[in-house]
Amino acid sequence: MERCATEQELEALNEEMAAAFTAGVAQAKQAKHHPHTDPIEQCMDYITANLHKKITLQTLAAQVDLSPKYLSRRFAQQTGQSFCHYLNQKKVVEAKELLVYTRYSHSQICNCLAFSSDSHFIAVFRKATGLTPLQYRTRYAAVPAP
Repeated sequence: MERCATEQELEALNEEMAAAFTAGVAQAKQAKHHPHTDPIEQCMDYITANLHKKITLQTLAAQVDLSPKYLSRRFAQQTGQSFCHYLNQKKVVEAKELLVYTRYSHSQICNCLAFSSDSHFIAVFRKATGLTPLQYRTRYAAVPAP
């Protein structure tokens, strides 16, 4: 503003600033609707990309800069399921693929998908599918077991 020698230059600068502000607001509104700016979408993307790592609600909350409690509530509202249920569902889908198309043992799959123990993996898998991993493999395997 100090460089503006005339009232016309000041008016032009004012219009330029208003246009820049309007453009910034429009970009912010557009970014709000972009899927990767939604924290829940970001969480879902993170889970998919890091399925083979241990993922906790705290880790996820830190990724999207929200409190774990708020993220948990919002995740459930937006997806219709809890964070743990969603995570386990994604892991079971991956485990089913590994059981059908590889010769990995259920222990190897358990480790690969970062389950806390074999028994936990089997319990989660059975709850989701009605079958143990071995029963599932026997029924659906494309690759014969060793």
